[in-house]
Amino acid sequence: MADHRDHGQEQHLRYPSSLAVASLLALAGGLLVLSFTALVVSITGLAVAAPLLLLCSPVLVPAALLMALEGIGMAASGALALGAVALLSRLWSAARKAAATPPDYVEEGKRQVAELAGEKTSHVDTGQALQTK
Repeated sequence: MADHRDHGQEQHLRYPSSLAVASLLALAGGLLVLSFTALVVSITGLAVAAPLLLLCSPVLVPAALLMALEGIGMAASGALALGAVALLSRLWSAARKAAATPPDYVEEGKRQVAELAGEKTSHVDTGQALQTK
């Protein structure tokens, strides 16, 4: 009988029991369900994140560049406007000075004619020449 018990224990150790097989199958099935759930969540997350990445990434960099260029343009516009105001101020003051002391074109013309003719300005009198003719 002792042989029979030893032989039964060897057979019991060699072949797993049906309870162990059932528990391992349940554990494997649970792990399979968890891995499938993780796969579905990963694919769903990628499906949600991909459009956000495609929309945000190409938009943010050009938007930042656009804002930087806009700031540079505003600064350049302000500097040019300041220069234009300074130039207009100088032109306005020069025009006021010119309006305050108008040039005497008749006297200047007489002087230039006298220089060209070689005479002095006191001898040039166009009014007397017209009356004698």
